[in-house]
Amino acid sequence: MSRQSRKNVRKSPFRASGDKVTRGVNINDKAQPFTDQILSGEKTIETRRTNSLRPYIGQRVGIIRTGKGKALLVGFMDIGHPVIYRTKEEFRADFGDLEANQQ
Repeated sequence: MSRQSRKNVRKSPFRASGDKVTRGVNINDKAQPFTDQILSGEKTIETRRTNSLRPYIGQRVGIIRTGKGKALLVGFMDIGHPVIYRTKEEFRADFGDLEANQQ
């Protein structure tokens, strides 16, 4: 499992270089309002079992809300470098037992 940080959540469609953002990441809000949490700064870390965000490291991407009607671009975020956890204990040292906290 790895985590990646989201830095500089903004409404701007431009990267620091001035290039316009042309890619987005789908965020499924069906069960929980993740996009609102990202935009408010409450959710700054993404945990995934796969390395699907690797192509976007260091880039600004669109935040695309899915799972609630038509897909919608709601903002932009910069993708940070991943931290790889080799064991559950390493993960829990940073985040505690998230499954227990969500029940």
